[in-house]
Amino acid sequence: MSSHGRPRGGIVETASGDRYSDRDRRCESFANWSRDRDIGLSCTTHDHWGHGAMNGSGHGMLARSMMGQRVGQPAMGHVIGRWLILLGAIGAFAFTPQANGGVIYFEDFSLQDGKGAIGPFPTLDVSGVDWTIDISAATLGAATDWFQVVDGRFDVRDVDGRSSWLSPLIDLSGVAGPVELSLWAGEDGDLETSDFLDVLYSIDGGPFVLIENWQGAGAAGALLQGHTLIGDRAIGGATDDADWGATLVTQSVFAANSLRIRVDVDTNANTERIRFDDVTVRAPTVPEPVTVPEPATLASFLAIAVVAGGLRRTRRRGER
Repeated sequence: MSSHGRPRGGIVETASGDRYSDRDRRCESFANWSRDRDIGLSCTTHDHWGHGAMNGSGHGMLARSMMGQRVGQPAMGHVIGRWLILLGAIGAFAFTPQANGGVIYFEDFSLQDGKGAIGPFPTLDVSGVDWTIDISAATLGAATDWFQVVDGRFDVRDVDGRSSWLSPLIDLSGVAGPVELSLWAGEDGDLETSDFLDVLYSIDGGPFVLIENWQGAGAAGALLQGHTLIGDRAIGGATDDADWGATLVTQSVFAANSLRIRVDVDTNANTERIRFDDVTVRAPTVPEPVTVPEPATLASFLAIAVVAGGLRRTRRRGER
């Protein structure tokens, strides 16, 4: 017994055509319609549904298809039926969004000022960071010579010899496909062709590979010793005393298990500075698998569509 009074409808099992109550002509009509079409739907009338999803007689309907899906159908069933069909179709056929390429490794040198090496002795400090440096070929003979983080960027000034920054070993064992390596490289001062910045990477512990002659602003091995970027060379390859300015160096890398990045730099005057920042390794963007509906799901959608249309026609006949 409902708290709103005695139910004014009945239950009809259309698979057999038996009618347990004739108080609700719409439910009886629905049962006959279902039996004639061999759909096998049952109809249950209720005194209330959601405290307001009723027509003037206060009846709603619940239909259950042979697939087992239970579909609420109030007196305005043709409207809700359409929404149910639409939402069900979207749920079965919608493409899942693409998975954004995730950042695997990122170094922006924030809160690391002073980490690295500075002359004149030199003093080396790489505590609290996961990268290392190699200044064995450099000559840091003054307090104004350094290979260290300055103002949140890795800064190189008058090192007089190839100096190297090395990332930690970056685990790629769970990544499918190539990854993208990138970093910002900038310069300040009047560089010469002997001043350079090289970006190299090692795959699975193998030899380091140079990203050579980036956008024409470096040098190929046939011209000079190969470099990523050199002084007196502009982006695009033109000889330019203004040098390359700033550029984002990128490289797609195929690696099975691990990757390590190395940045080599040399400058030979206090007025010449080369900087790099935002060293990044990013996973590829791969579309997620598409959800394909099962045949039973399609059949249930068709059943719901038939029910919605039948209820609309039945309702119209009942109103006449």
